[in-house]
Parts: sequence; structure tokens; C-alpha cells
Amino acid sequence: MPDPVRVQIIEDEHSLQRLYARSFESWQLPVELRQSMDGYQGLLELGQFEPDLLILDLNLPNIDGFSIIEAMQRQGVLSQLRLLVVTALDVTWVQSRIDDVVSGIEVLPKPIPFERIRSTVEQLLEKNR
Repeated sequence: MPDPVRVQIIEDEHSLQRLYARSFESWQLPVELRQSMDGYQGLLELGQFEPDLLILDLNLPNIDGFSIIEAMQRQGVLSQLRLLVVTALDVTWVQSRIDDVVSGIEVLPKPIPFERIRSTVEQLLEKNR
């Protein structure tokens, strides 16, 4: 049995947090899930939890997703995890803005692409074997 994939989700909408939790539960994959409701809380928990996968919204209270990515880049954390950005903003614009900071981060449009997220979790589980 592979080690569980540690997944952190930083998303400020309660309904989407519940949707994430239900979806992850329904997959019945070994996942340890941590959810953060704003950018500041998320950044603090990131250091304590050390996720394998971070799913990040951009429009967040206190500290937005772009600032979180910049902070993670400065701290050298991005190389230690997989980051998926899920946003309602224009994906092309977001991708180019993130690429200015760091390349190789996948930007996904809302509604939440659960199949894509699940395949990422499955890839990480394979790596943990």
C-alpha cells in the first residue's frame, strides 16, 4: 500500500471546499486532505503540512494565490510539491502571469476539473509506491 498523498486545498468558497472533500472521499484513494479558507492560513499550513499536491485558487482573502506562488518560489518550496491552480479567471492570462514567476505550473479552469485532479493524485500515488 503506497503512502497516502498529502493534498492541501486553498479555496475560500465553502461550497467548493465541500465539493472537493466529497469528491476525494468518493475516490477511495489513500489521501490525507487539508483545507484552508484563505491565503494567509493556507501559507501557514503549507509549511506545517508539507503537501505532495497543492490545489490553489487565486482570488483569496488576505493573501491572493499569485502572492502565495511568489512566496513559495522565494522559499524554494515549489520543487518539493505538485501545484495545480484552479481558477475562474482567464486561463491564458493567469498562465502567462504565473510563467513570469515560475514555469511548469498547470492552470486549470473552473468548474473544477476533478478528473484531471484525480489523475494527478493517482500519478503521485504511483510515485509513492
